[in-house]
Amino acid sequence: MLTFLERTGQNPMSLKKKQKLPQSEPDMKDMEDSANLLETLLERAAEYRKTSIELVKLKTLDKQQI
Repeated sequence: MLTFLERTGQNPMSLKKKQKLPQSEPDMKDMEDSANLLETLLERAAEYRKTSIELVKLKTLDKQQI
């Protein structure tokens, strides 16, 4: 049974390895967008923490009243 390379007449040694494409330099706009996303994430995490603490306080007060 013939292999694919034998059927197509290709020599396995003549096949080139895949060449890596050069990576482009990070764009300043992309870096600013990333910074804005990170800043938003940190702000939301801080708000979530504050809200969670307030919720625990309210639940504690509610339990004390019962």
